[in-house]
Amino acid sequence: MSEGLIFVLVIGALVLVAVARVFFSARAQRRREQAAATEKARNEALFRSMFPELQPLYHPERLVEFVEARIKGKANARGKREWDWNNPPGFPGLRARIAATEKGERVMLTRPDGKAAGEFLYEAAPKIGVMRVGKGKLTIDLSNRPAPRVRYWHPERQFKWSLKGWVFNTPMADEPFSTSSSETSSSSFTSSSSDSRATTAALVGAGGAFDGGGAAGGWDSSAGGGPAPEAPSIGGSESAAATAY
Repeated sequence: MSEGLIFVLVIGALVLVAVARVFFSARAQRRREQAAATEKARNEALFRSMFPELQPLYHPERLVEFVEARIKGKANARGKREWDWNNPPGFPGLRARIAATEKGERVMLTRPDGKAAGEFLYEAAPKIGVMRVGKGKLTIDLSNRPAPRVRYWHPERQFKWSLKGWVFNTPMADEPFSTSSSETSSSSFTSSSSDSRATTAALVGAGGAFDGGGAAGGWDSSAGGGPAPEAPSIGGSESAAATAY
């Protein structure tokens, strides 16, 4: 066999290997993207079903936008105790009526037709925002931007959220469970009550334990500890329509 033919065969083999590598790499990437999309859709469905009092306004990603804008001073009170903020970040299409109080800023959201959309009490600290909605407390931590974290405390249910995933703690689980691992199957969330403890205990290993209490634990130590007191009866999002986020 001539050296020229051998050279051609070697080059051909290298080309085939390169093409196969590109093909299988692209297929693996598509599978990862599909798995990530499936996991995200499942997590969003869990959030909507487990936390109806936060629908449709108070999704963690929206709250990050709002708090970031407030910290940057995009809503300027100019010495007023009450002022309006049209189309605030995180609440597109709405108007925020902000009133300064002794406990923080009372934010009343209205739709273009003037109907109430939701209300919350807002408190700010450096790189941290706290929103009290009814009995719940949302702590939005931007100290590790661009990796924001949101924690929700409620007497009956809590969650942690970050770009990596969620950790839920609700009456449906004996232990807090994480959904941030793509290896978690959807069947893990529909197990019977008899084996829910074993299932959730396995899941928590993927995302870490849940810190109880009303503060955000290690995420927002500057925001204070202990259970969050019930916010003033300002209604919160419970009066808003239960439209999916």
